[in-house]
This record gives sequence, C-alpha cells and structure tokens, in this order.
Amino acid sequence: MDILDYFKNEVLDDGSPVIVRVIRPEDKPALRAAFSRLSTESVYSRFFRAKHSLSSRELEYFTKVDFEHHVAIGVALLQDEQELPIGIGRYVA
Repeated sequence: MDILDYFKNEVLDDGSPVIVRVIRPEDKPALRAAFSRLSTESVYSRFFRAKHSLSSRELEYFTKVDFEHHVAIGVALLQDEQELPIGIGRYVA
C-alpha cells in the first residue's frame, strides 16, 4: 500500500467511529473550519500569538506533506458520512 493512501477505521472508547489517515491537500477546507472552532487560548498555544485565520500559504504547508521530511496523520470523527477533524499529529525534520 502507498503511504499516501493509508487510512484505518477505529472506534473510540465511547463508541464513536473515527478514521485515521494521512493529511492531503484536499483537507484545506476542513482544516480552515477546524481552526475557526479553536478557542483563543488554543490558537495561542499552537501559534504563540493571536491569530484569526490560516493563510493560504499555511494551509498549503499543513496539507502538502512528503512523508520523508514532513509527515502528518489526522483523526476525524465520522458523523453522517462526513469527517470532522479532531486531531493531527505531525513530524517535521
């Protein structure tokens, strides 16, 4: 299997279905929406400054991973056939 096609269906302890998969360029709208739901404190702890939105350049960087120097795996809740992002793990060398 190509790593760019990796995904796995899982179930959380509370029974919620989730999918674990690689982050892809088409995830930009979902990341923008997830960012808009973050609290001011959460944004500050992630970016070390106040920030109201993600720029196009940031979205490109966050979603264009090469799996050599930049790896990103996301977890999303599955609700009504839609993926709602709840977390991303990232490694950048």
